[in-house]
Amino acid sequence: MKHPKGGFTFIELVFAIAILAVVVSGVYTLILSLNRDYQDQVAIAETQQAARVALSIFSNEVQNAGLDPTGKAFDGIHFTKSDRVPVYDSVTGKCVREARPAKKIMEASETMFHFMGDVNGSGAFDQSCKNKKDDDPPSKDCDRREDIRYEWVGESKGPGICRSSPVFLYTLYRNTGTGAEEVISGITNFNLTYYDENNRPLPAGMLSPSDLELIRKMIVTVEAVTTGGKVEKKRKLVSEIFLKNIG
Repeated sequence: MKHPKGGFTFIELVFAIAILAVVVSGVYTLILSLNRDYQDQVAIAETQQAARVALSIFSNEVQNAGLDPTGKAFDGIHFTKSDRVPVYDSVTGKCVREARPAKKIMEASETMFHFMGDVNGSGAFDQSCKNKKDDDPPSKDCDRREDIRYEWVGESKGPGICRSSPVFLYTLYRNTGTGAEEVISGITNFNLTYYDENNRPLPAGMLSPSDLELIRKMIVTVEAVTTGGKVEKKRKLVSEIFLKNIG
């Protein structure tokens, strides 16, 4: 029996389709793998950027701790009770608003740092301007950026955290007297270690008033974790901050 001179036999066509299916399947698998790798890289980049932003915001503002151009800002009480940033009371375990004397560092723990600085150079800390926002230019009479409390909430509130419910976990908060506001979320670790002028580490936990006076430097560790891929990928940033206005 003679085969036709043109075209394919049924068997040849079946084999061709099978080979094509294998090739298409391989290409599709490759595209999926490349897309998954791309998404993982995007997630890693976003995670690293989140950690970098958190570290940058905190580090830049902490440089104002103890700022006192006139030499008069820390000689008494220059603010009213209602406008004060909350202070953690270790005796009652509650956060209170009290007209306490202004100090360069009001409170400090591994996850919280509360400091003051005379940013507008008025020689006082006046928080009485109700409508002023953080991004408004400094004025002679009021600046919301002069009394600042940072606090990070992880799996629990941690020592000295004044953020009331609801609490968003793994979030860095900032309070200038108008309530705690989210700075950035998705931060799985935020740790502060303090050192004295001899580079000796200070005790962990809520620092005592005497230990607060000894702080000259801090090391900030910020960490975020990328999930959703094959493996968790950690991104960790560490920064050393010298408190140039203290001491």
